[in-house]
Amino acid sequence: MLDNCEHVVDAAADLVTTLLQAGPDLRVLATSRQPLGVPGEQIMAVPSLRADATDDGPAEAVQLLAERARLADPTFALDERTAPLATHLCAALDGIPLAIELAAGQLGALSL
Repeated sequence: MLDNCEHVVDAAADLVTTLLQAGPDLRVLATSRQPLGVPGEQIMAVPSLRADATDDGPAEAVQLLAERARLADPTFALDERTAPLATHLCAALDGIPLAIELAAGQLGALSL
């Protein structure tokens, strides 16, 4: 697995090509905002999560933020004060799951 390849697309593509030539049955999972351009590459877009609340409760993005925030701070809870802040944060992060995961990890040391 190669993560966050967009900063080193050419080097990542070279590495993947070399690895696949050495082990043709090898499978590589790479995350990147840009395709690597490697033969046989299959692109799978990860959609953004909804950040706005619905009648059914908190939006997907806010639920993810709350679940991951509780891992960093077990006392974290969505309430009348934190829910609007969490919604605003998730909207500012464009509902991008990885961005939400990273932000939630900081909530043990930082506030919303």
